[in-house]
Amino acid sequence: MSLSSDQIERLKVILKSKEKKYFIVHHNADVDAVAAAYVLYEISNPPRGLCAPLGISRLSRELMLRLNANIEILDKVPIEKDAFYFIIDTNSLEQIGDFPFYDIADRIIIIDHHSENPKFNSALLYIHEERSATCEIVYDILKAIGFSPNEKMAQAMISGIITDTARFRYANNRTIKVVCDLLDYLKGVDLKDIIRSLEEPSLKYDRGKRIAMVKAFQRMLYEDLGKVIIVKSFISAYEGDAAALMVSTVADIAVVGAQRDEEARVSVRVRPWLAERGIDASEICRDVAEEFGGGGGGHPMAAGINAVGDAEAIVNAVIARFKRKLKDLRI
Repeated sequence: MSLSSDQIERLKVILKSKEKKYFIVHHNADVDAVAAAYVLYEISNPPRGLCAPLGISRLSRELMLRLNANIEILDKVPIEKDAFYFIIDTNSLEQIGDFPFYDIADRIIIIDHHSENPKFNSALLYIHEERSATCEIVYDILKAIGFSPNEKMAQAMISGIITDTARFRYANNRTIKVVCDLLDYLKGVDLKDIIRSLEEPSLKYDRGKRIAMVKAFQRMLYEDLGKVIIVKSFISAYEGDAAALMVSTVADIAVVGAQRDEEARVSVRVRPWLAERGIDASEICRDVAEEFGGGGGGHPMAAGINAVGDAEAIVNAVIARFKRKLKDLRI
C-alpha cells in the first residue's frame, strides 16, 4: 500500500503541532526501530519524547552514540491528555510493555513494515507498508512532506536498512535505490564505514552470548521431514540469535524458546525458500500467540511470540502449526 494524501496531511499536522509527541520502540529495540524513531523525533516540533519501555539493543545504543544524539530515552511511556503516541516498527502490543492502546487509540500513530495486524486498525493512523525496513517508510514520509534529511538522519536510516536486510541479503531493488538516495546526503561517511560500524561484536567478545549459543545447540532437537528439517531448543537468553544461527547453518525452520519466570518468549526463523513457497512465520506466531493469550508477529522468515505461560508448550504448538502448513502446501 502507498501512503495516501490524507495520511500525509494528518502526519504533517501532528508532527508540526504544539501537542506532546512520544515515539515508542519495541522490546530490545533494533537499529531499524531506533533509527526510525530518532528521525521522526528530529523532524517533529517540541514537546516530544523517545520511549523504550523494554530497552534498546547494544547496536542501537552504539548508533545513538555515533550520531551524538543528545536525546534522553525514557524507560516509561507517560500517558498524558492530548499527547500523540507513535508506535514504531512492531505489530505486537506485547512488544512495548504495559500500554493502554485501546483507551487512547484515537491518539496513536503506528508506523511499521511487519505483517499487518487487524487489531491496529482502530488507531488514529496505521501506516503499514511492505518494505524491507521501517526506515524505508520513514524516508517515504520525509519525501512526501517535503523534508530533506540531514547527514545524521541519512546515516541513521541507512543503518536501519542495512541491519534489517542482513546487509542487503534480503533487500530488493527499491531498497537499494532508497539507500543510494540517502547516500547523497552523506559527506564524510562512506557506506562501507557504516556497514563496519554495524558489525555485531558480541559473538566475538561477549562470552555470555557465545556460551548461550553453545547451550542452544547442545539442547537442540530435530525432526527430519524429508525436504525440511525443523529444530527446537531452549535457552534463557538470546533466543533470536540462536534461531537465526540454526537456520543459517543446519535447519530449515528453527523455533527457540526462553522461559523467564512466568514470561515465555519464542523466536522463529525460516529459510527463504520456504517463505517463497508460502510458509509465513509471522502468521503462525500470531495465531499461536492468541491461543496462549499473548502477542506475536514479525516477518514471514523471522517472527516471535511473547506470552505468559510455558515456553515449551508454545514451542511445541508452533512446530505443530508449521507441520500442518507444510502438509497443506505439500512441501
